[in-house]
Amino acid sequence: MICCSEKCVNQARCDICAHAIYEEIITIDNKGKDCIATGGPIGCLMHEDSRHQDIAQSIGVCNDFYCINAQKPNHWIEVNLYDS
Repeated sequence: MICCSEKCVNQARCDICAHAIYEEIITIDNKGKDCIATGGPIGCLMHEDSRHQDIAQSIGVCNDFYCINAQKPNHWIEVNLYDS
């Protein structure tokens, strides 16, 4: 996992993975203009298997989680979920 901070690692994480696909919701405002809002996660761009799609939809994490707030390598904290 690539996390942005110790808080991201030790608590609930930032919950936004750079590999996640999010639903786009199109609505019309009171002036008749289209508005696009971002909904919840609907899948994973990195993994095609159903297990990873389920993880993404439930806002879970796998070892390839990449926090969108981890901008540069010197700001990364790398963690392996499977290390004991």
